[in-house]
Amino acid sequence: MPFPNFIVFFLILSFQDKLTQPAVCREEAGKIKANITPETPEKAVENFLILICAGEKKKAEELLKNADDKFPNNFLIKFNLGNFYITEEKYDFAIFFLNQARRIKEVPSVFDSLATAYIKFGDIDSAEKIIEEGTSKFLISKLDEDEKKFLLNLILKRGIIRMFRGEVEKAESDFREYLKYEKLNPYPYLALAEIMGRKGKIESAKETLLMALANSDSGEINLYAGAFFHSNGYFEEATHYYLKAAEKLSKEKMYLSLFMLGTVQRDLGMYYESRESFEKAKKYPELATAKAYYSERKRLELVKRFIEKGNIKGAEFELRDILNIFPENKEAKKLLIDLLYLKALLFSPKEQKIKILEEARELAKSYLDKNPGDDEVLVKFALINLWLAEIGPKFARSGNILHAISALQNAVKIKDIKDYRTLLAISYYMIEKYDSAIEELKKLPPEPKILLFLASAYIKSGDIKKAEEVLKNIKDKKDENFLLISYEIFKNKKDNANMQNIEKLILGENE
Repeated sequence: MPFPNFIVFFLILSFQDKLTQPAVCREEAGKIKANITPETPEKAVENFLILICAGEKKKAEELLKNADDKFPNNFLIKFNLGNFYITEEKYDFAIFFLNQARRIKEVPSVFDSLATAYIKFGDIDSAEKIIEEGTSKFLISKLDEDEKKFLLNLILKRGIIRMFRGEVEKAESDFREYLKYEKLNPYPYLALAEIMGRKGKIESAKETLLMALANSDSGEINLYAGAFFHSNGYFEEATHYYLKAAEKLSKEKMYLSLFMLGTVQRDLGMYYESRESFEKAKKYPELATAKAYYSERKRLELVKRFIEKGNIKGAEFELRDILNIFPENKEAKKLLIDLLYLKALLFSPKEQKIKILEEARELAKSYLDKNPGDDEVLVKFALINLWLAEIGPKFARSGNILHAISALQNAVKIKDIKDYRTLLAISYYMIEKYDSAIEELKKLPPEPKILLFLASAYIKSGDIKKAEEVLKNIKDKKDENFLLISYEIFKNKKDNANMQNIEKLILGENE
């Protein structure tokens, strides 16, 4: 017989009256002493549940922890402790005890609880691993009805995670698999409606959404239906569902329903009704102080969408907000460095450019202190310093270039690629270390631009003969840069005739 979950176990023991009648719970709880451990694990868990029912959480926790010391390898005790800590939002403790329970007895219910704990803890990757392990170990056909529900919960969680990760096809497969066995839960229908909407199959999405509403007329589902119809241009239907949601919900959710109702009424030209709805919404100020759900991943996705649409201000605000709450978020810090660099170069006057670049440099420096092996940020740090060398105070020019050179030398050690070496050569050239620039350029493929740069470096170093040899390898003799460098060679050789010929070519006076 499959191992029953803890609620079913105690229903079999027939003391459900103690768990559902608070007065009876309080009476029974008075007989229980937390420091005296019962003789059996089952009795310990029974007493724990009675204490929970009576509202004596601390006493219940103490009792079950004492029982865990006495019965260190008991599944029921560890499983109930894990679930208790989920309800108390102590997710690290929950994960600890549920993992211990899983090592003792592998059943779908413990995998489901563990996945829940990881999700609430914010460790989605670990949740996915547990879900995959759980779904691969059990066949629905071989489980009893109670454990089957927990396996279906795992499938549902996997679908939701996949949907938020953008794996729409896999998510859809999970939701449809769930609905083969459980057709009364409205939430898989909502998820499928969302997927259909993303695919542009609006009629299919509407049909699926109506199936969810047929299974549940809750305020939350009516609110979702209103938002779905509103966003797809079905304003009359949206009005109907927002009204129903406002009737069924309370506090913040009622406020939101009324606010959205006012919005859709305004879109319909129902200005008087819209104003009434907005006025009602103002009565619920709780929303202004309510803590919003905060997901680093989703906020970063929003930042990337802002950047794609050119909303630099919005992206910057979101990134600063993320870093205010999660200062060690590496991706957010890298994005902010890139964004400030872009903002400085494209959208800011000179004085602001310098200030913004200096902030970007400080951010990059603090990032590299903890992540010295990130070649991309090393190169960005170098570019910022090179720009500051050009537009910043003259007295700081050499120092800025030397900072850039140091960063690029490290970047080349990590990843020896053409762009990094080219930038390193440019940096040497800027600070008049022409021999070093030449050494770097000689390591690069002999492309026309590289050869022209190399010839220029030879000229600056005083080796005109080498510059001439390099220019011989360039086929396009009419390239403007080729002509300019040739002009420098003739100038050094005081060859006035050829200098005049090149001047004519540059000015277009020759064929």
